[in-house]
Amino acid sequence: MATKRNEIYEIKNHETVIDIAGNNIQSIKEKRISKKGARVFKDNQIFSSSYVGEISNDQLIKDALTNTDGAIPYKYELNPIKSLKKEHHFKVPDAKDFYATAVSLTEKINKEFSDFVFSGKLRLNQTQKIFEALDEGKLENIYDSFEFELGYKHKSSNGIIDGFFMTSSINELTHNKILEQITPFLNKFEHEAEFQNKKIPVLFLYPDEIFGKLLSSCRGDTFHTGTSLLKDKLNELVFHKDFTLIDVSYDLKQECVSAFDGEGVVRKNPTLNLIENGVFKNCIYDLRNAAKFGTSSTGNGLRTYDRAPSLFNNSIRVKPGSKSVKDILRDIPECIIIETAIGGEFNDLGDYSTPVQNAFMARNGEIVGKMPQVTVNSNIFKMFGEDLIDIASGPMIDSSHIPGLIFEMDCINN
Repeated sequence: MATKRNEIYEIKNHETVIDIAGNNIQSIKEKRISKKGARVFKDNQIFSSSYVGEISNDQLIKDALTNTDGAIPYKYELNPIKSLKKEHHFKVPDAKDFYATAVSLTEKINKEFSDFVFSGKLRLNQTQKIFEALDEGKLENIYDSFEFELGYKHKSSNGIIDGFFMTSSINELTHNKILEQITPFLNKFEHEAEFQNKKIPVLFLYPDEIFGKLLSSCRGDTFHTGTSLLKDKLNELVFHKDFTLIDVSYDLKQECVSAFDGEGVVRKNPTLNLIENGVFKNCIYDLRNAAKFGTSSTGNGLRTYDRAPSLFNNSIRVKPGSKSVKDILRDIPECIIIETAIGGEFNDLGDYSTPVQNAFMARNGEIVGKMPQVTVNSNIFKMFGEDLIDIASGPMIDSSHIPGLIFEMDCINN
């Protein structure tokens, strides 16, 4: 392995954004941005520089070597770089057709949801990421993506915003599908569901937040320094036997597009099971932490063009179950479906509590009304253990790539 290197990390993005405010199109913007960073590994130090716009590699390397005040030490070997190119596209509309898509969307929401005001964005991205170790090899990853985010407010509401929904895809425009999926919620927005404090099944439409503490406990640095909740539990059954948590780098079927990390590491196997059938199996590592703790990088040294790599997850996925969310909820008398829960946190013991700003009650799978503002509480070992009711075959709405997880949680009316 090398200990000296001149490397370039470049991100090129062609972005088309349509802004929607008050149910109408406000603007359409198109921009192309090139961002480039250089790192020079020399004399056990890393010299770095960055630039937005067009600049030659030679100039960027020269700028890095003159940035002696910003040099940082390193004590690890560099992984070899073998050239690789990944490319994935879908039928991306041109600006005219994309605008027509937004016009159709605004007409639809004005017609079908006249009691609501919507604001948000539709975004098309064409992304190219290049990692090049000069005189060694070049890694290139090119892909298209679509993002759609829309906040909504009922016209009778006193709040700034009542809720939101979002979706993303590397394969298609998905805005019409998610509008159909949220219709049952918006149709019941003015119906208040009756509720008494109790332990009740809960489903998060956007579950990313609830994985935060668990993911931090699967980091190599927290595990080896004893600050992880799983510090003494490697290869032990910790959670429900049906729960498998996976860090995925590149898998187009799962819409994961990290062909390499910010240190040029390419995984031989793109999937890394952190939790496998309830057993804590693996931690994530970047090059620095791998060297520090005597193991190998898992391809989790993520970075932007102007920052040093940091230990972070790629795309997180959960092994799906066999039944749809609808089929599961049909057999559950009551389930709270949480759309917006901001301000929650886990403590050092794994206890979790979050206020819920927007949620709906489902009874035997049917949305019956909007919940009052509540707080839900649990513990990480209970949520993913004994209180995990079921894991669906996919999400309830296409707002997430995580299948629906239904937990029992304590719910208190605020």
